[in-house]
Amino acid sequence: MNLVFVIDQYSDLNNGTTATARRTAQHLIERGHHVEILAANLDNDNQNALPNESFDMTDIDAQIETVDIPFFQTLIEEQGFAFAKVADQAIYKQAFKSADLVHFFIPSPFCKAGVNVARELHIPVSTAFHMQPKNITYSIGMGKNKPANNMIYRFLKRYFYNDFNFIHCPSHMVADELVKHGYEADLRVISNGVAEFFHPLDKAEIHTDLLKKIDLTKKEKPIILLSVGRLSGEKRLDILIDAIKYSKYRNQIYVVIGGQGPKEKVLKKLAKQEGVNIQFGFYEQADLRQLYNLCDLYIHPADAETEGISCMEAITCGAVPIIADSPYSATKEFALTEHSLFEAGDSKALAKQIDYWLDNPNEQIKFKQAYTKYGETLAINNIISEFEKFFQDAIEYQSVHKN
Repeated sequence: MNLVFVIDQYSDLNNGTTATARRTAQHLIERGHHVEILAANLDNDNQNALPNESFDMTDIDAQIETVDIPFFQTLIEEQGFAFAKVADQAIYKQAFKSADLVHFFIPSPFCKAGVNVARELHIPVSTAFHMQPKNITYSIGMGKNKPANNMIYRFLKRYFYNDFNFIHCPSHMVADELVKHGYEADLRVISNGVAEFFHPLDKAEIHTDLLKKIDLTKKEKPIILLSVGRLSGEKRLDILIDAIKYSKYRNQIYVVIGGQGPKEKVLKKLAKQEGVNIQFGFYEQADLRQLYNLCDLYIHPADAETEGISCMEAITCGAVPIIADSPYSATKEFALTEHSLFEAGDSKALAKQIDYWLDNPNEQIKFKQAYTKYGETLAINNIISEFEKFFQDAIEYQSVHKN
């Protein structure tokens, strides 16, 4: 297939949607498909490339720039995102001219303009639902406001998703929410998958350079609790920080948080107030793999999550997770035992599960093996055929239902 992926931001590997787009494109290319990328500020020499990532970018992408959003630009940048400026129709047409299908990743003006061009050219299209309304409402202090979240679902449906007959949903939770809000397309549930790069390492593969990066050069290793993700409201990293004071191991615990975002200053202030031994940082893929292997427990306290790539990566490396049991987080589906779940928003409940695993090292060893085995099923190589069928079905649907 000749595919075009349209996404506002592709070069900077600092959000889950971009990582998913790049990982999927690379594996489709490895299976013989041609994938072109239409995005802002593409860089063939990108320093944040995924391991083993290499394919040509179309020359026209250099003409697409990012655009600032008045009043919200600082927040957007803190979230690790950028919006692409709507391109001239000629650019879309040039990018789409040989496409069997065009896949759009987010409901942005840049993607919306591309949908209109693809429809005009009668080219099959598909899309994905990677962004929950709560990703927006939590950023403006309205995360638990149901009317606000419902309004965003309705707006996105009218503005963007009504143009599609095929929508990729990273989890059953996402598909169920779309059904509840009247989305009537083929809601295809396909995991985003994990790159084979993430796997268990031998202790000898944990480099001293990493220990220096996380300010951990002591001979005696502390108890490391790791959490990776955007530092935004819905990720509820405040719950992790608050939970430490309730743990019997609080004086031995060292928290490592990997990520950037608008809540960084607030979280650092909270950690200082609580006296938590903590390290914040943004880590490249190789360092993340080592951290997943090094940590004693992986904590995923998010209230809202379409799937939870970082938790999947940690599991694939053999980390035992503790996940918030939130109705709006798909990540809870990865729990293999009740002790890997805690009541969302309850720091005491999280501390109880932390203590359970630290009190029971033999159980932890047993479940490290179980999670490693389960993680093998999450590998993108085991999932990419589902994406192929999804795209092929969208192409065939268009051929049968020509307007």
